[in-house]
Amino acid sequence: MSGPDLPTRSVVVWCADWPAMSFGYPPERAVVVMEANRVIATNPTARRLGVEAGMRRREAQRIAPGAELCDRDLEREARTYEPIVAAFDEITPRVEITRPGSCLFPARGPSRYFGGDGPLAERLTSVVRRQLEVPTAVGVGIADGGFAATLAARASAELDARARRGDGEVSIIVAEGESPIFLAPMPIDTLGHVELVDVLIRLGLNTLGALSALPERDVLARFGIEGSRAHRLASGLDIRPPRLAEPPPDLDVTYEPDPPLERVDQAAFLAKALADDLHARLASRGLAAVAISIEATTTEGRVIERRWRHDGALSSTAVAQRVRWQLDGWLTATQGRRSLGAGALVALRVRPTEVTADVGRQLGFWGGADAASTRARAGLARVQGLLGSE
Repeated sequence: MSGPDLPTRSVVVWCADWPAMSFGYPPERAVVVMEANRVIATNPTARRLGVEAGMRRREAQRIAPGAELCDRDLEREARTYEPIVAAFDEITPRVEITRPGSCLFPARGPSRYFGGDGPLAERLTSVVRRQLEVPTAVGVGIADGGFAATLAARASAELDARARRGDGEVSIIVAEGESPIFLAPMPIDTLGHVELVDVLIRLGLNTLGALSALPERDVLARFGIEGSRAHRLASGLDIRPPRLAEPPPDLDVTYEPDPPLERVDQAAFLAKALADDLHARLASRGLAAVAISIEATTTEGRVIERRWRHDGALSSTAVAQRVRWQLDGWLTATQGRRSLGAGALVALRVRPTEVTADVGRQLGFWGGADAASTRARAGLARVQGLLGSE
């Protein structure tokens, strides 16, 4: 596909249950991950015992008394995911991590190199399985647009979990131009915007296809920018048109630690300083980053890079988290077959690879928001559903 506002042909690789799998327990042990006293992830063994996301801790303990109950550890999730992303370097240098356990990249070049989308998907699955210490379902989705590719990858992982074949033949590839058809029957809550979805359902718009069938200008007028973004996703488009130019290089933040950086505790302090500097440079121009590159040079002269992407604008705190996780991953992934050969780090650079206008709203960690903001926008969405955004 070509054109200024057509979606990028994308690949998403999804490792199922990553918050649980990152703890490294053997598959026969039930693992339950808790956050705010509720279950947010489980491994397949825990699910077979009846533990489900959303349960309270006490209920999970009652159902699976022998389960390993673990508090969520985002640093661990990112650190243990680094070797998998590093293994993708042999396929493409353009991998972007959307969250620990999931990444995406443009499909065009790798697909041509490996002989098509099918062979590429098989290669990716094989690469991931070689890196996994604990077997888990792996999904690969290829489609026009990151949203469609993500849903395809999740569905692929579900098929892989049910089949338990581990042969890489359960990837889901959506033919070019058919992402809207693939998305149309999916439930509207797939969008994840709880307050907006609530209004859409009450208006009888229960599927992505029903939303995409409406004129985008009408959706924008009635639901505002959140509605417009939802309409783009439901229509198989990227959440924003592809960028036409790289952000200016003077936004880059660089630092040369002396002595070279070797310890994780040093990385935590440095990550905050780099993030604050980057955020200040962006804010001075009324911009916010939605994707960043983190680059390091080792004492051996090797340059390593990782890219992180977020659906919403990245706050200074969110950038610092990703920089800290990435440095942690590089500094600790040095044992056995997981060695990156990184050594100490003598130079660091953080740069925005995609920016957007800063509209003054910071989404939550994975695209959500704080409770007060959610309640306020929920009320606004209900009013907009009746009166329009004006």
